[in-house]
Amino acid sequence: MGFGLPMQMKMEIKGEIDRKDLDKFFRSICLGIYKDVILGTPVDTGRARGNSQIAVSLPARQEIARKEKGGASNQTREAEAKLNRPTAGKSVFMSNNVLICRP
Repeated sequence: MGFGLPMQMKMEIKGEIDRKDLDKFFRSICLGIYKDVILGTPVDTGRARGNSQIAVSLPARQEIARKEKGGASNQTREAEAKLNRPTAGKSVFMSNNVLICRP
């Protein structure tokens, strides 16, 4: 599975980069990868796909009671809300704490 990035984001770097543009670019990359990870998760009951989580600065440590057999729209909306503030330069963690998903 390859990771796709939103193609509508094009930045031409000339000298200094505007912080807002950098944050927007960073968020689009994080959300694109997150969505690909969710959609690439095999679905049986939807428990593993529904437990994909994104967090800024610290990883999510809990399992959540959500099942997602369809797409990734609910989780993508939640991720957009978490990444809505400036995030470039911070660590973004993608977690899935369902026991079966751990290595």
